[in-house]
Amino acid sequence: MHRMQRLAVTFGFALVASTFFAAKANAALLHPDDSSQFPDLSSGYVSGTINYTANTGQLMVSNTPYALALGPTATSQYDVSATSSGLRSQTIVAQINSDGTLNTAGTNQYELFGKVTVNGVTYSGELLQGQITGFGSLNTAAAGNGGVAGTSMFDFDVKVTGGLLASQFGTDTYIRLTAERWSTFNGSFTTDFSGGKVSSNIRGFEPPQPAPVPEPTTLVVLIAAGGVGLLARHRRKIRRDDLQNVA
Repeated sequence: MHRMQRLAVTFGFALVASTFFAAKANAALLHPDDSSQFPDLSSGYVSGTINYTANTGQLMVSNTPYALALGPTATSQYDVSATSSGLRSQTIVAQINSDGTLNTAGTNQYELFGKVTVNGVTYSGELLQGQITGFGSLNTAAAGNGGVAGTSMFDFDVKVTGGLLASQFGTDTYIRLTAERWSTFNGSFTTDFSGGKVSSNIRGFEPPQPAPVPEPTTLVVLIAAGGVGLLARHRRKIRRDDLQNVA
């Protein structure tokens, strides 16, 4: 009985701890261990701005795409230029809650315009469009996060909904974005902030699905089943001991 009680307490603590850390993770990057994936479309580095308005919760990003890499070699990289009408831009509009999480009920859009020629085929116009489905952030100016003054980092999960390069990127993509200069982000979404020289990469990456957390009723069943098993084993041991004593 004492062991079952300890097991129940352990499961209860695990549930509380997972809820606590999940809440803290809302203000962190979605994918902190970012690594190169292909295709990879790079933007910014010289141009680009990010602006957040606290009273509306709107985050706006704008920078300039310049290269598409379909692989790690130079022969798999292609320049992105402006369309005949002068369009060459990457924009993100996202609605952010005051705790730094994505407001899924708001306007959360991604668009990429430009022109790129891949293996003799030219794609010109809206290269990608999508719906922002996740958002993360990191105040890289803080001492524990790198301590580089005037910088900040953000990432987004995107569900691809269209665009001429949609087949290259698949249904899900991931954007890592860095404000390399003049960032006023301090980790809070209750005040306005901005940043410049915004570099970014959008990659053909399907976010890993989190392991499902058992419902409380499922945990109760598991605990009960474990208790029944322990009780049955205990009874069998007593019976064996009794038989040995009789012999």
